[in-house]
Amino acid sequence: MKLEGIYIAVATPFNNGKIDLDGYKKYVESLIDSGIAGVVVCGSTGESSMLSMEEHVELLKFTKEFVNNRIQVIANCGANSTSEAIYLTQEAEKLEVDAVLSVVPYYVKPTQAGLYQHFKSIYDATEKVPIIIYNVPGRTITDISVDTVAELAKLDRMIGIKEASSDMEKVAEMVARTPEDFSVLSGNDATFLPLLAVGGKGVISVIGNIMPKELVELYNEVMAGDLKKAIAINKRMIEMNKALSLEANPIPVKYALYKTGHMNNELRLPLTPMSEKNAATMDQVLQELKLI
Repeated sequence: MKLEGIYIAVATPFNNGKIDLDGYKKYVESLIDSGIAGVVVCGSTGESSMLSMEEHVELLKFTKEFVNNRIQVIANCGANSTSEAIYLTQEAEKLEVDAVLSVVPYYVKPTQAGLYQHFKSIYDATEKVPIIIYNVPGRTITDISVDTVAELAKLDRMIGIKEASSDMEKVAEMVARTPEDFSVLSGNDATFLPLLAVGGKGVISVIGNIMPKELVELYNEVMAGDLKKAIAINKRMIEMNKALSLEANPIPVKYALYKTGHMNNELRLPLTPMSEKNAATMDQVLQELKLI
């Protein structure tokens, strides 16, 4: 599997507490039309922590079927329990998803040795599905080290990492110490452009839900060597990136998707809708960008 380009961490639309599959399909189809490389399903943006195991697997199956190999489908299968992560990964492998994304275990604060054993156990419990590590220390507390990533990258099906620490020195070292076919992807839209400059290969994006064509264009300009055009596109996205950080993801992006006509502004507790003050700021940014 070639892991590079623009991947969108998709939201999960709800209607009266249940997953709105029809609305979800229309929304994902609109993203496919923008030229993205793939989608990440049931991630943080998709409110994975608020989905039941049955809903998680159902949404993966539904996505894989209607996407029908037009783009890559990456299944978030992370958990702070290794056994739970293995179960989800095995279920995703049965569905023949293109890859799985597995987060550094949160809350329990494992050592680096524990992190290696966690990911190695998931690897050993599966046969063919490619695995992407997800490092997001702002949410998990634990930060996977370059040494641990370099060791895991020696495993054939360990194909990349979504790195959301925003530490470009760490990213550069990670690129230098892992094989060429191991992809370092940005997990932070605001640092996507500098990550490409130090050898990163793409992004798993939140802003791409709202500005997918711009994000694809930015990536294409960098690949074509036109940094000036890429910087100009990046400047256009700065205020939206800030607006998407006004509250915890996915609260702002779900509101923006509601305002742009893609889904209801419905979340599952403990997440609650965006405050009036922050919603007004988001409205202003959407209007300035002519998105509403």
